[in-house]
Amino acid sequence: MNNRETTIKEVEQSLIEFIQNFCINPFEYFYEEDLRAFLLTKLKSKVNISSEFPTLTYSKEIRKSSVNSSIIKAEYPYYKKFDIAFLSYQKEKDFYNQPVFMAIEIKLGSHKIGMDRTAGFKSDIVKLTECLTTYKNENFIGIALYFCQTLILKKEIDEWYKGISFEQIDVNQLVLSKNNVYAIIVPGEQSEKISLSKIKS
Repeated sequence: MNNRETTIKEVEQSLIEFIQNFCINPFEYFYEEDLRAFLLTKLKSKVNISSEFPTLTYSKEIRKSSVNSSIIKAEYPYYKKFDIAFLSYQKEKDFYNQPVFMAIEIKLGSHKIGMDRTAGFKSDIVKLTECLTTYKNENFIGIALYFCQTLILKKEIDEWYKGISFEQIDVNQLVLSKNNVYAIIVPGEQSEKISLSKIKS
């Protein structure tokens, strides 16, 4: 198993554990930034991979021709700003503009108490799906997560996301594969189930 495949498996396991933890106490997380901080920390502890990235454009300012850095970044790249991005490596690309082979977008909501984020979640799905073309050579994986602190019924999901087919699966069945976008709804009151849609390239 190469580094990329190992990373994908470690992300799978991290997501499963993180989702299970969220469902134990959904109100531990007050903002999306809380979710991102916890997940980012978890991922960096599991995927401990760094690379030497060229500075190119900014080599004079940085005074180095390259920098050593983790492949996991928040708000990367500057023109897309994924919540969490996994950097690939291209020597002809600047550190600030590396291709991305996996990206995660996160939304947090409680639609029963006026914190609905469904529209933003749909935008995340579209944004990640476009990357199946942009990062085709990277065998891109996109993950759109919608954590809901209150229960969401299947009929509500079908109504909100017409045209996107979701199936309910056990969280332990989550498997990621290349060239796909995964839209995942995590209802806080159903600790064993998630709603998942797989969008292929």
